[in-house]
Amino acid sequence: MKPVKMVAEMRLIHRAMMLVPNTHRVLDVPCGEGRVMLDLAQRGYAVTGADVSEEMANVARQAAAANGLTCPVHRVDLQKLTFPAGSFDTVICSRLFHRLPTPELRQLIIGELCRVSRHYVLLSYDSAWSYTSLKRTLRVVLGSHKPDRWATSLEDVKVSFARCGFELLQDFAQLPLLKAHHFAMWQRIAPISEAR
Repeated sequence: MKPVKMVAEMRLIHRAMMLVPNTHRVLDVPCGEGRVMLDLAQRGYAVTGADVSEEMANVARQAAAANGLTCPVHRVDLQKLTFPAGSFDTVICSRLFHRLPTPELRQLIIGELCRVSRHYVLLSYDSAWSYTSLKRTLRVVLGSHKPDRWATSLEDVKVSFARCGFELLQDFAQLPLLKAHHFAMWQRIAPISEAR
C-alpha cells in the first residue's frame, strides 16, 4: 500500500476509534504486518493481533517486540475464529472485506467478527457507489480487468450486521463519492446470547 493511502487509512481509523474508550481490549484481524495493531497499542489500547498467515503473524510479533510492545499475535482462520464469544470489546477488520467475492462469505466473516466482540466492530469496505468502484466495475464489464475487489453497498453491510445484533454507529470516508474505501463502526444492540 502506498504511504499516502496508509496515512489516509490511519486517519480514518483514528477518527473511528475516538468512539471507543482506550481501556477496550481490541482484536485486529487480519493484522498483517501489524501496522494497525502497533499504532493502537502505542495509543494505549490492549491489542491482540490475528492473521491466517503464520508468516504475517511472525512479522507482526517481531514488529511488536522491536517497538517494545506486548501484543499477542495468533494464527487464526477468520472463517472460524478460535476466540470465545465476547472475548474483545472492539474488533477491527481492515483491508479484507473487499476481497471477499460472495455475500455468503461476507456474512460468515461478519458473523465471526460480531461473535467475538462485546461492543464494537470497525470494518473497512469498498463502497459500491463511489467513482472509483464504478470505474473498476466498468473495466471488468469491458473485459480489460479481472475482478479482484468486490464493492458492497452500505445497505447490504447493514443487513449483514443487523443479523448479528449490531447497528451502524458511524460511516467514515475520506472522500465518500470519490474514494471507494470506507470504515464503518458498528455497535452491538443485542446481547451476545441473542445475536445470530
